[in-house]
Amino acid sequence: MKNKQTILIIDDNSANLVFLGEYMKLWGFDFMVADNGESGLRKAGKGGDPDLILLDVFMPVMDGFEVCRQLKSNPSTAEIPVIFLTADNDEADKVRGFETGAVDYITKPFHPKEVLARINRHLELRTLQKQLEAKNAQLENEIIERKKLEIKNLQLQKAESLGQMAGGIAHLFNNYLYVVTGNLELALDDLHEDSSVRENLIAAMKAARRSSDVSGAMLTYLGQSFIKTESLDIGEFCRKHLPNLQSQSSANSGITIETDLIDTELIVSANANQMQQVLNHLITNACESIGENNGKISLSLT
Repeated sequence: MKNKQTILIIDDNSANLVFLGEYMKLWGFDFMVADNGESGLRKAGKGGDPDLILLDVFMPVMDGFEVCRQLKSNPSTAEIPVIFLTADNDEADKVRGFETGAVDYITKPFHPKEVLARINRHLELRTLQKQLEAKNAQLENEIIERKKLEIKNLQLQKAESLGQMAGGIAHLFNNYLYVVTGNLELALDDLHEDSSVRENLIAAMKAARRSSDVSGAMLTYLGQSFIKTESLDIGEFCRKHLPNLQSQSSANSGITIETDLIDTELIVSANANQMQQVLNHLITNACESIGENNGKISLSLT
């Protein structure tokens, strides 16, 4: 990282280069010199990175006006302040110099204190300009990030609205499913074991319960599931719901369910619907593992 500020001196007069160079050393600046316009352009644009350029106006081949014009047309050197050096006090030349992009003039013969004062002034201005550019860039980045955050928040709000709508639909769907499963259970209880439609009702019951599981999982994912707990006697609960599961498994594949349930109360705090789902899953998974062959499921509670 550069610690000192660097001055580029472009002048075809070697005596001026020596004179100004000695003062640059005295004032603590790093400096580069070029004795013609083309050399000065190369040093300014190829890694030299000067903080300020002292540029003689009247030079052979390429004068200071043309050098300054090319400096200002090059994005890598356009912002470097240029101070013209001239022995000519002609007003038209000064105006021309400012029009090409120069920030100041120093007339010959040089007065060291004046040269230093003008250099320091324009270096300070350049430093302030860089700070302002950096601040503007920072503000632009903050605006971009703020816009990104606003878009993200809007997307989150939309997602939350969609989630609430999906949750409402799932709740409504669940309510309908409870009506369906309740009526199917009543129908199965009242239906004769040999009825030809019993198998169809059992299939409908399975589909309804699976649908209820899906909507329940959706509500849980959305964080909208409301779990109401109550005191349940596990033994009594199993005795109440197992006969229906037994009739379904027996009708489907001839699978029987044997139970060994204690008579003593075993009270737990749980949600009745979730407990029924657990019991359904246990029996369904066991039936699927046995397959179509006749088999036996043992369920014990000790």
